Amino acid sequence: MPDKFIKAKDAEEVIKFAKDNSVQFVDFKFTDLLGTWQHVTTSAREAYDRCIPEGIPFDGSSIRGWKTIDTSDMLARADF
Repeated sequence: MPDKFIKAKDAEEVIKFAKDNSVQFVDFKFTDLLGTWQHVTTSAREAYDRCIPEGIPFDGSSIRGWKTIDTSDMLARADF
């Protein structure tokens, strides 16, 4: 593990780093409108194949102030 944080340039760089370091799970974190940490954890394979390239699916109705149940299917995308 590196001694400092490294800013990835793109999704391919993130995936290469994770594979090179035998990452097994990926925890995607973000904050809600009130600043509370939220997260979605997935297997590394799911992260490589779908979540990083396409976005992370989550239920927006379970996060305060986001969506009602009838419009709650959300997709978060990483910002590189």
